[in-house]
Amino acid sequence: VGLRGQTIELVQRTAGVLKCHIMVERDKYEYDKDGQIPLQICGTRDRVENCVRIIERIIAGDYGGIGHTCHVMPIAQARVNYLRGDRWQVINYLKDLTGCYMDVIQGPPYGLARGEAQLFMTGPVERVARAR
Repeated sequence: VGLRGQTIELVQRTAGVLKCHIMVERDKYEYDKDGQIPLQICGTRDRVENCVRIIERIIAGDYGGIGHTCHVMPIAQARVNYLRGDRWQVINYLKDLTGCYMDVIQGPPYGLARGEAQLFMTGPVERVARAR
């Protein structure tokens, strides 16, 4: 989805599809039994196929199809609370300041060792460079 829906909108514009829509209420992701979130894509067959390829690349961590990049920065577990602030206000401020999507990823659910944390950033190349 990206910061305020920017990523999914950019995917739609880049692929040239009429519609690329995540079929859930905002911020209430409900996965199906296979852990998938439904996505609706409308357009000509070739544009829909291109859209699917772009989305699959993003899922694999390659944002180049929409002209974005991503960077993962290791952070000490003890510093995670500094980024969170009160109700994630610090990281939300950084998102607004840089124009990048940012998230803290931690522990085994994200393929990290217990106690490990990383700051994930994605967005236009120049904005991610500034955020770093």
